[in-house]
Amino acid sequence: MSAPSAVVLANPRARHLRSHPRLLEHLREDLGELAEVRVPDGLDALEATAAELVDRRPALIGLLGGDGTLSRALTALIRAHGDVPLPPVALLGGGTMNTIARSVGAAGHPRRLSSHLRAHLAGEVALHPVTRHLLEVDGDRLGFLFGNGLFARYIEAYEEGSPGPARAAWVLLHAVGSAVVGGRFARRLTAPFHAELRVDGEVLREGEWLVAAAGSIDQVGLGFKPFIGAVANPGTLHALGIGCSPFALAFQLHRPLRGVPLDHPDIVERVGLELVVHGPPDQPYNLDGDLGRTGPVTHVRVGPAVTFLVPRAPRPVTSAVRRALPGPSRQEDVVADIEGVKPTLGPGT
Repeated sequence: MSAPSAVVLANPRARHLRSHPRLLEHLREDLGELAEVRVPDGLDALEATAAELVDRRPALIGLLGGDGTLSRALTALIRAHGDVPLPPVALLGGGTMNTIARSVGAAGHPRRLSSHLRAHLAGEVALHPVTRHLLEVDGDRLGFLFGNGLFARYIEAYEEGSPGPARAAWVLLHAVGSAVVGGRFARRLTAPFHAELRVDGEVLREGEWLVAAAGSIDQVGLGFKPFIGAVANPGTLHALGIGCSPFALAFQLHRPLRGVPLDHPDIVERVGLELVVHGPPDQPYNLDGDLGRTGPVTHVRVGPAVTFLVPRAPRPVTSAVRRALPGPSRQEDVVADIEGVKPTLGPGT
């Protein structure tokens, strides 16, 4: 019997696997001989499995886990594959928030998503291809959502409780309420930092910021879509600098909920290929839910592309939203051959 044409990599510490111990057994039953389910335990095992898959060349790789799992797995797979094209990737959810999966059209329980995958592998119903580019942070880490300042402190506050959508919503509501009354919690999350922001070499502004962020997918969770420009302009990142007061930001939050750009004189947005932050070193930043530390200069650039296979393709950006979006800061760069971008990852992550 030939080897299955698809391989599913599952994080043994994913939320759904911890709360449903028989989920792996059910997935193996659901997928049958069409896909092999592997459970690499730890980064070393993941990297070894990624290297093995380069020679095996499955037609499709499935990933079960949350946002951090996807970033780490894709980093290992892309590093292992080098110049060899990465197979399409099917997302099976299983994490706490699953922001990346939801953003590209793979929302739902792992067993529901695995049923779509089985139908695709059996040739019954085709999944939809959706391509997104990863972000590369300082040539070392890959992910889809980067943010320091408020974004990173929000994750720190979120991780102080039991993770999940309810905790995420509570932290947000607590922060908004605290911002309206000038409370201690909002002051903790929104302490400003001094930095210069550049996109594709253009200085956006030097001054005090609540957050400097970039995304190559539109959503950040809880229905917010602040990075819609990256979806409207494939192969770019949407950079965002928020320099307004926490009180003013609280009254802007309805806009990313509707998927339209923010509108304040102290908020800057650009679509481009690279965000550079010249700011204080050793500050926390968030990359897909995992925290890192900045240097005095932090480079966030468009990285390699990944093609996801999903049950439902995301809705296209409407013409009205397109007209309101910030344009690429250097159009001649954005329309260049983006597919030739290769990662410059170092030997470790």
